[in-house]
Amino acid sequence: MITRVLTAAAIGGILIGAAPALADATGPDPAAIVEGLAPVTGLEGVSEARAVDLAVGFATGSAELTPGGRAQLDSLAAALADPRLEGLTFDVIGHTDARGAADLNQRLSEARARAVADYLSRRHGIDPARLRVSGEGETRPKNPFDASAAENRRVEIRAYLPPEPMDGESGAGGAITE
Repeated sequence: MITRVLTAAAIGGILIGAAPALADATGPDPAAIVEGLAPVTGLEGVSEARAVDLAVGFATGSAELTPGGRAQLDSLAAALADPRLEGLTFDVIGHTDARGAADLNQRLSEARARAVADYLSRRHGIDPARLRVSGEGETRPKNPFDASAAENRRVEIRAYLPPEPMDGESGAGGAITE
C-alpha cells in the first residue's frame, strides 16, 4: 500500500501546520484537501495512511454540526469528488478532548464521525460505502500536553489506497499518478 500521512491540528477553524489554503474561514480549499489525501507516487516503501484533520465544529457535547462545521464538510465533499480520489475509501475518525467520562467521549466521537459521514452522503451524494466511521474518544489527543485542548476535538479523514498488484498479477489497484 503506497500512502502517506498529512495531518494538521485544528484550533477554532484555523489549521496549525497546514498550507495557507486550508485556513480559509469559509472552509478549506478543496484542492488543498485533495493534495493532503491524494496518493503519492514514486516513493518506494512509504506505508502510512494519508490523512487530514478538519476543524469540523459541533455544538458542545453533541454531534450537531455548526454552520462552520458544515462549511468544512462542503469543502471536503468537493475534494472527495476529485478524480484523483475517485474509488478510494476513507475512514472518518472522530476524536474528543478528555473532558467528561471516557465512555461518553467514545460514544460522542463515534456519533460525530457518523454525523460527518451522514452529511457527506445525504447532502453531497458521497457513496456511504466509501466512508468507514469510527471513534477514538479521548485516546489519541493531538495535544498530549493538554488533554482538554480544543485541537483534540477533531475529525480525521484518512484515505487508504488499494494494494499494489504483485509482479505478474493483474488488477485495478495501484498508485494513481498525479
